[in-house]
Amino acid sequence: MLSTKNLRIGYSTKKRSHDILGGPFDLQLQRGQLVCLLGPNGAGKTTLLKTLTGMLRPISGDVYLEGESVFNITAGRLSRTVSMVLTDRQYPGNMTVYGLVALGRSPYTGWWGNLSKEDERVIRQSMEDAGIGHKASKFIDRISDGERQKAVIARALAQDTHIVILDEPTAHLDLPNRTEVMLTLKKLASDKNKAIILSTHDLDLALQTADILWLFDAKGYLFTGVPEDLVLNGSLAKAFPLHHSFFDLQSGSFRLTQSGNKARVRLLASGLQSIWIEKALIRKGYKLTGSEDCTFIIQCKPDENQYEIIHMIQKKTLIAGTIGELLKIMESLE
Repeated sequence: MLSTKNLRIGYSTKKRSHDILGGPFDLQLQRGQLVCLLGPNGAGKTTLLKTLTGMLRPISGDVYLEGESVFNITAGRLSRTVSMVLTDRQYPGNMTVYGLVALGRSPYTGWWGNLSKEDERVIRQSMEDAGIGHKASKFIDRISDGERQKAVIARALAQDTHIVILDEPTAHLDLPNRTEVMLTLKKLASDKNKAIILSTHDLDLALQTADILWLFDAKGYLFTGVPEDLVLNGSLAKAFPLHHSFFDLQSGSFRLTQSGNKARVRLLASGLQSIWIEKALIRKGYKLTGSEDCTFIIQCKPDENQYEIIHMIQKKTLIAGTIGELLKIMESLE
């Protein structure tokens, strides 16, 4: 559907050109794929997306849409093939959801913007596909941020393009809405056989939903592949080098690097209790060990809903009913 060849992106002046990303690089996008574009702030994600849609000229190389350079394609034809949703786009508050989504039919309605029955059908179907059909008559400024984002996605769907490109569609949304938007886009890519690219800072959701990751590190170098491969080959950890956190291969997320001189703890537990006690201990700075050479041994008693704390130095055994109580007891014994 869309590809690049020897692409270098950035900005040019009369005197010189300035590359934003390391390159040149080649990318490929296929129908039915959800591609998540990840990278640090300022890495050039938005610039890349604008270049892919022909809004910006590359420093060198080219972008091809079905084998033809996007810079040779007419604006009308391009608008019927690629739809772009920018984060900072503002819409009048007195516009209804239906009115906003109807803007997506502009490439088909001509100068006067008269909607045919087919246009109306596409608009309503797009709202249903984006999960916002029940808000069709509501004004844009009277719906939530998550609903407004769904309306914007519906507008892109109403444009009826094979490719949908979104710049940080989950920005400023809470976790439930971020999750819902990402799942909606994944379903649309699969069910509607569309190629969807989105930039995001939400690494956890990208790892769970993306078919392919386009990952730029702090120096602008490109890594591509399925999420699991980029985790295992260390690309994700390299892309986000931080002094106070690290990418945990076990959990598939970034974790804070703990410091301090807290005691060593041996945890004898399993299941959910083990996972969340471990998180609490690490958060408080304790060092987990499998050795008996430790200060504390913690055992779970799920049948009694209790936690047994054995202080190896004082030879004390105490019982806690919650993880909060467990932490307080341990701190009192140090």
